[in-house]
Amino acid sequence: MTDNEGRQALRRALYRRLHWLWPLLASSRVRSALRGLAWTGFALWLAFAALVLVLRYAVLPNVAHFQPQIESAIGRAIGQRVTIGRIEARWQGLNPDLVLDQVAIVNPQGEQVFALQRVETVLSWHSLWRARPILALLVIERPVLHVRRERDGRITVAGIETESEGDPAFSEWVLHQRRIRIRDATVVWEDRLRNAPPLALEDLQFGLDNRGRRHRFGLTAAPPTELAARVDLRGEVEGDPGEALADLSGRLFLQLDYADLAGWKAWVDYPVGLTQGRGALRAWVDFGEGLGRLTTDLALDAVRIRLGPKVPELDLQSLRGRLSGRYRVGAWRVAGNNVELQTGDGLRVPATDFQLEWQQDQHSGKVTGTAGINFADLGVLSRLADFIPLDLR
Repeated sequence: MTDNEGRQALRRALYRRLHWLWPLLASSRVRSALRGLAWTGFALWLAFAALVLVLRYAVLPNVAHFQPQIESAIGRAIGQRVTIGRIEARWQGLNPDLVLDQVAIVNPQGEQVFALQRVETVLSWHSLWRARPILALLVIERPVLHVRRERDGRITVAGIETESEGDPAFSEWVLHQRRIRIRDATVVWEDRLRNAPPLALEDLQFGLDNRGRRHRFGLTAAPPTELAARVDLRGEVEGDPGEALADLSGRLFLQLDYADLAGWKAWVDYPVGLTQGRGALRAWVDFGEGLGRLTTDLALDAVRIRLGPKVPELDLQSLRGRLSGRYRVGAWRVAGNNVELQTGDGLRVPATDFQLEWQQDQHSGKVTGTAGINFADLGVLSRLADFIPLDLR
């Protein structure tokens, strides 16, 4: 078939498929409507081009004159009063880019509770039809955030009480921004209730990407080197801030290559007695639709632990393996894969798989379940039972 014959065949095929459209397009009303749509689109394009030109050559070069309006708009968006020391305007592609220096958040009493050295905001054109500031990018550099628990149990973040003074408008505004980046931050935790020394997480890097109801985030931070290696936390959550926790869904990942478990006792209450130990872990969490799953790879060394007040302390030389749990309404499952341990007195359990499942009847409350294990040295299990608080009374 020649090129000319191919074109003729294509025309005939298009005509057969679209022949119903020709009488419609011949209608004067349809032609008028299409012409009106074309002119409307052209007018909107001209209006947008004019807006860009006005912003580029009239508004942004004189952005300092609009500083009070900008402070007011940001304050309304986050639910707190905001002051700005200096504003610099530039462009990132077709988006206006504002660099704010010496940004301060002020509480209702007029006290400065949080200060930022430098904030970069790239404005999204979505702000036009949403009638509120929507950012394509928000970058905060080198902030220092103080989180404190008072002696009466109240929690304050940058001097703002999380329960009494918090404004849900702020969390809603954060989850409507496209991209948020926090670089080289420091978070200081002060626990006056425990009378613990301040705990600082340094070199904190945080990223948050929002797409409608889907929110993806990543965080890395460096605790004091004597307590732990760098923390890596990532996750994806689907839902809105006003929804109940049970209505959210998502997944989380946590990695910690080293931690001095006993060293954290100044800030953490363990459910068991722990006097010594170090370890590493990786954990995966999935939740949603009434179902929760947790999978953890553990590596513990030199752990001295007491599981109950009436049992002796267990000297655990090492523990390796994968532990997992699953929950849904009325049903639970705990399992271990390739779990091996060795105690200080030479007791050893080789790589072992086990599982335990139980269910509770919603009407009678009766609990039933099953258990299985592929390690059957009853002597070793009997000696380990001495360290487990089997008497629950």
